[in-house]
Amino acid sequence: SGWFVGSSANNVNYDNQGQPGAANTEIMPYAGWSFKLPDDLRLDVQWSRYLFDGQIFARSSDYNEFYLFLHYKNLLTARISASEDYYGLGNYVLDYELTGRYPITEHLEFSASAGFSQTSPALGSDYPYWNAGMTYYYQFISLDLRYMDATETGINPVTADKLHELYDPPVISATCVFSISMGF
Repeated sequence: SGWFVGSSANNVNYDNQGQPGAANTEIMPYAGWSFKLPDDLRLDVQWSRYLFDGQIFARSSDYNEFYLFLHYKNLLTARISASEDYYGLGNYVLDYELTGRYPITEHLEFSASAGFSQTSPALGSDYPYWNAGMTYYYQFISLDLRYMDATETGINPVTADKLHELYDPPVISATCVFSISMGF
């Protein structure tokens, strides 16, 4: 039918400077619709809701995010996403990403992404980012090892200073991430 629904749950650690009631878990239900276009193209639209078990930035931080994906075969994906009230901070953010995939074997794939998070209205800075890694697929399980990096740019001192009174996270350096995913 093209409709899809799902959810993910993640452990989170926002350096909330020891504030009581800080969030430790993020649950993200999502729903969307995928439809085929001509010439090996597919378009997906998706809504996600980020729900936290506590506070971030000393306030309730649940928010919506809306996505538009354009896929070419299983090789290339362009994505744009938007949130009208990012982390409950009252400001919008936009995110743009391009992902390429190359199958090495039936079960092993190389992929890389580059993107730009336009978060300065909400967080006081923007973030160009990229990642590259390998994914092994077997039936409904995938194992992924990925190198990730990002840079902080476009710093808006007024927004950053106001936000950092509540939340001043350290910039995370480049890292490798291993993940296990299951789908049904």
